Amino acid sequence: MKKFIYKLYFNKLTYFSFFVLLIFVSCTGSGGIPLKPKKNSITHVTKKSLDSLVQISRKNLNTISRYGAGVFLTAGNEGVILTTVNGGRNWTTRNSGITDTLLGSAVLNYNIMIVAGKKGTILRSTNKGITWGSVSSGTTKDIKSLSFINNTTGYASGEGGLILKTTNSGVNWNDISLTDIISLNSISFIDSSGWAAANDGLVYRTTDAGANWTQDSLPGTNNNMNSISFSSITRGTVVGDSGRVFETYDGGANWILESAGMTNNFKGVHRVYERLAYIVGESVIIRDDNGTKTTLLNNPSYVFNAVDQSFQHPTPYFDGIVVGSGSGVITSVNAPGCNDCNVKHKLIFYQVTVDGQDCWRVSLRIDRSGSFINLLRVITPGYQINTVLNDWTQTDNVGDPGAPNTRIVNQSTGSGLNDYVDIDLQTQLEIGGNPDFIQFDIVLSGISGSSPSSGSVQFYFSSTNFNDAGASLTSDFCLFVTYYITQ
Repeated sequence: MKKFIYKLYFNKLTYFSFFVLLIFVSCTGSGGIPLKPKKNSITHVTKKSLDSLVQISRKNLNTISRYGAGVFLTAGNEGVILTTVNGGRNWTTRNSGITDTLLGSAVLNYNIMIVAGKKGTILRSTNKGITWGSVSSGTTKDIKSLSFINNTTGYASGEGGLILKTTNSGVNWNDISLTDIISLNSISFIDSSGWAAANDGLVYRTTDAGANWTQDSLPGTNNNMNSISFSSITRGTVVGDSGRVFETYDGGANWILESAGMTNNFKGVHRVYERLAYIVGESVIIRDDNGTKTTLLNNPSYVFNAVDQSFQHPTPYFDGIVVGSGSGVITSVNAPGCNDCNVKHKLIFYQVTVDGQDCWRVSLRIDRSGSFINLLRVITPGYQINTVLNDWTQTDNVGDPGAPNTRIVNQSTGSGLNDYVDIDLQTQLEIGGNPDFIQFDIVLSGISGSSPSSGSVQFYFSSTNFNDAGASLTSDFCLFVTYYITQ
């Protein structure tokens, strides 16, 4: 199974089996309630080509940020700005009102977005990127990077040791710059701890919200460092020119050179969680799974400038979206899942009406042929999960629920987001008396009242906690099912 595809990758359930299961299961419901299938189009996604890069702009794209699973912002040369609310299925070009190059971005919530760039430019939107207004930065130096720790407090870095700080969602910025005159190409903050990647093989760090900074020289290099990313206050990665990749496990006190086996200049890095990171640069996209680096794409026609960043820690999402030069290309990357994904619970997803309420039904046939995959994460880019309704399980024939065990599925979301839910299948099955079938309904709505015309629902299975720092992508996760929704 290919480990990388455009627009995600999934299990081997065929269109035929999907059609048969859909007709079969949609005739019954909780407690025998008849179900009414809706007319929305639901497509089970099959594997697609690695090389399916998408051009969304004729301008080079330099930065990308996200909030949740669905809202993304990208920006680049000549003031270009594009946004999406459904995880990148559709992009809308926005009028920035400027022609300066944009280099940094941040998405604070479903409404507030910020971009920054050349000549001290900072633009801010409060309506999902539809309109933009200029904000005074107090500087004419180039701003190269933005990092927010929540939806109010954030930092910017740039040339000449520039560091700015805001505590009111980017409305006002205070200068807390270094005395060193050096280009700070990237900045990353978690709570009061922060790090900045600089030229000449230098990294700066602070533990007091930027009041004081310590300079560290990376071992054995004076290459420019272009991007830095931390998934916790201890675990971070910095990348730079000539294929330089350095890792830290103690908050930046010590850095270890990690060979990437190439000399490409790396432009961006996103450490998703303790073991997973994506690295991008000249011609390449690399996935780093606990030190094992896999080249997902190597195309000399492109320079990949950035992979999306988020201030949600730990991030509940395994995917990333990459933007670059070469006529504004964009693509998505994902974690590979287990080695062969032999354990495949049979899952189908469709829209129904239960007791007059429209919802989306997840029907899951448990595969007991191998190691039991007991955790399920449902992610809905472009939609919010408003409610997880009662579910029922059964121990024998599908279509004959008998005496269903009805209960509430535990809902787990974080960072103010509700576009994902975690379900402990083992607990649900133990309550239901070791059944072979589990079913539950979720109620979805468009993000903040918006109604995206399309989106997706991603189903990720795991044998261990999704946020476990010791979890291995190649043995613990089996990430393989996605459905596209078109209304």
